[in-house]
Amino acid sequence: MRRNKEVYLLVAVFLISFAMICQCSVLLTEKTSKNAIESPLNSNPINPCVSSITFYHPSAGTSWKAGTTLGINWTSHDTGPTVNIQLFENGVFQSVLTFSTPNINDVFNSYFWNIPINQAPSTKYRIQIEANNDTGNYVFSDSFTIYTGSWIIVSIPNSFTSWVAGSVYNIYWTSNCSSTVDVMLYKGGVYKEPISNILSNSGVCMWSIPESEAAGDDYQVMVLDHNNAKINGTSAEFSITVPGSSIPSFAWEYTILALGIGIAIMLALMERKHNLQIIAR
Repeated sequence: MRRNKEVYLLVAVFLISFAMICQCSVLLTEKTSKNAIESPLNSNPINPCVSSITFYHPSAGTSWKAGTTLGINWTSHDTGPTVNIQLFENGVFQSVLTFSTPNINDVFNSYFWNIPINQAPSTKYRIQIEANNDTGNYVFSDSFTIYTGSWIIVSIPNSFTSWVAGSVYNIYWTSNCSSTVDVMLYKGGVYKEPISNILSNSGVCMWSIPESEAAGDDYQVMVLDHNNAKINGTSAEFSITVPGSSIPSFAWEYTILALGIGIAIMLALMERKHNLQIIAR
């Protein structure tokens, strides 16, 4: 009977250790998800239980030519009958697209923006939708591109990309510029290193990421016209990770603690068993 109790306790210790690892992993995932929802332009996470606006289009990586029509789509909850829609470029306000456009709560809403033919090209445009009755209730779209004349649009990597250092991946883009391009790597908005120089403008570049590349979620790839660096396109920010366990390092601290407690319990039980044997004699 005592032997069965010892087995049960040992199993319980290992289950507790496994639960701690899982809990730490969940906490890390929740933290990452929270950071993904929040942005410098809108730090209010979406909460379906309160007044909120959810953006659907334009989405990350989409591009529109000046002079065409861009469909803007969103849903809202308890937001009010009208919203304001504004244009930002690289975090800076550019213009008001519409004031007090109709907004119906809990349904799919649309507004169509006729992009001016002389709209300046950029890969960093974002649309803001703001509740007309509450200027603190707003949401931004992902970055999208408006182009005119010669242009380059980097489609991969995008904001969902996570690449592993030491592996090989393809960078993709579209363009109407000259026959050769240069591909550069940026981190935190600062030039880091070349990926490829004087490359054929085929729309794809194979990149072998160095094993020494540091982990980070603020990498970007820029593709430039080799004959005119003013014609370029930059990807959305993406992540580079390093090979290894996906379990956060601090999870092992809890595991060691749990195993230490389990070992202490087992030693105490063994000592108790030994003392009982001495008394029985």
